[in-house]
Amino acid sequence: MFTPNKLAISAVGASLLALGSVATFTESAAALNDRPVPVSGAADSDDGISLQQLLDGITLSDPKIDVDNDQKPFDLFTNQSSGASENTLLFEIAGFAPENIFGIYKAGTPSFRVPIFIGDNDPGDAASVFFLADNSVGVSTLAFPPEFPPVADPNFQIYEDFGNMFGYYLTNPLGETFFSEDRLNTNNAAQSLIFQGNDQTVLQAPGRQPGVFSDNEFIIAFEDKLVGTPASDRDYQDFVIIAESIVPKSTPEPATLAGLGLFAGAMAVSRRRKNSRKS
Repeated sequence: MFTPNKLAISAVGASLLALGSVATFTESAAALNDRPVPVSGAADSDDGISLQQLLDGITLSDPKIDVDNDQKPFDLFTNQSSGASENTLLFEIAGFAPENIFGIYKAGTPSFRVPIFIGDNDPGDAASVFFLADNSVGVSTLAFPPEFPPVADPNFQIYEDFGNMFGYYLTNPLGETFFSEDRLNTNNAAQSLIFQGNDQTVLQAPGRQPGVFSDNEFIIAFEDKLVGTPASDRDYQDFVIIAESIVPKSTPEPATLAGLGLFAGAMAVSRRRKNSRKS
């Protein structure tokens, strides 16, 4: 009769304990950004329009988006099976509007940034982002003039070695860059708010036909000055887009893979001991 080796049991037990600790750590990491952030009523001092009022203005059916209670804690995203994401600029209510740059950054490498919209884009402008099999990403931005009919003026760029896990960023003309991952911002400041579609509310983006705000669509709203400083009015309507065909994605902690390796190693030791007993 085979009697398990005590060393193997200890190794397996230690690995399981490590995995339990890792799982707990990963779960806490998966909490992502700490939300909600109170913003209702906050408005740009120049125009007095709040994010709530702006979203109400493009909402055609209930339930309306509640800018305080409907915030999601997501910080990183990946693509769906189409391998592409459509993005529409909704609002840009900011003194920095002519020079702000909005885009996506590579998860784990926030210095690798891919611009999608720049200061001369207007509400209703669109950008298609393609996540390609060779790990490059392609961006096609289309500027629609306010005149009717609209005439698309596409601008296409390829960025190599980007992958398909990303966050969103905003760079202001002061050279400050803010990220959808709070931990990357000074003092862990919450610079962006994210709202997920509910498959019920009907929205109408500027210059577009109305449609249902589906659960693979997300509104990303940025504050373009450092939250927590006197310069920031915390209105989160400085740059607002709606993106589709993306899903939230959190990165696995490196310790998780190490823990799995330890567990696999311990199991291999146990199997070898068992086989040697039989021979």
